[in-house]
Amino acid sequence: DHMEGFSLALEYLWDKLEIDMKLFLSVLWSLIAKIGFWKIHWNVTEDDVQIDVVDPRTFVCAPGYDDVWESAWCGTITRKPITWIREYFSKADGVEEITGEDDEFNLISENKRDKDVAEFANVYEIWVRDSTQERLIKDDKKETAKYPNGRLLCFCQGIKLYDKASPFHHGKPPYVPFYDYLVPGELFGMGEPDQIETLTLEFNLAFKKLAQYVRDYADPDWYIDSGSGIDPEKWKTERKGGN
Repeated sequence: DHMEGFSLALEYLWDKLEIDMKLFLSVLWSLIAKIGFWKIHWNVTEDDVQIDVVDPRTFVCAPGYDDVWESAWCGTITRKPITWIREYFSKADGVEEITGEDDEFNLISENKRDKDVAEFANVYEIWVRDSTQERLIKDDKKETAKYPNGRLLCFCQGIKLYDKASPFHHGKPPYVPFYDYLVPGELFGMGEPDQIETLTLEFNLAFKKLAQYVRDYADPDWYIDSGSGIDPEKWKTERKGGN
């Protein structure tokens, strides 16, 4: 039965790719940061599909698009250690020339910032759908587009780490967005902090006024002139409240 076979394959991949945790993390990102992403790509080493959770703060997209799958280009700018870049892209020409650079995009949060920022560099991974990039290759019988399903580019400091055609026939970017709330006309949606921000500000303002009223009128401090002849300790006994 084909359906049973597909179901077993789905269950196998669901467990192997740890979809439960990755789904949780992507939804959590959408709740906090307005949008979450999966990157679905092909793992050449394992010769199998791979799903990664993308930090939405590193995601970039062509201006003017409100749909990732319709965009001209999109991808990520991630902060990577020099040692990781040289090991992961060891076959790329010029990879040894990559040197540390400042975190101009503030990609590392303050609590995780490495003291030696010179050991990191910005890696750009971009999927491109651009007619000027789709050059034709001639063979004996027909002409076919070189990048019919999109072009995958990765570079760092002007050094090309890879340049290849997307292996997926759907012709879409390898990114799947997760939304908490959709906002028409906007690429990024709306998260939970957006929903409660003004309510929290109003609550804090009301609480501040209430606390100030209590300090001023419900239990005010007493100020006694040192030359008035009043015994402060006796006053505290007879007049309750205050200090």
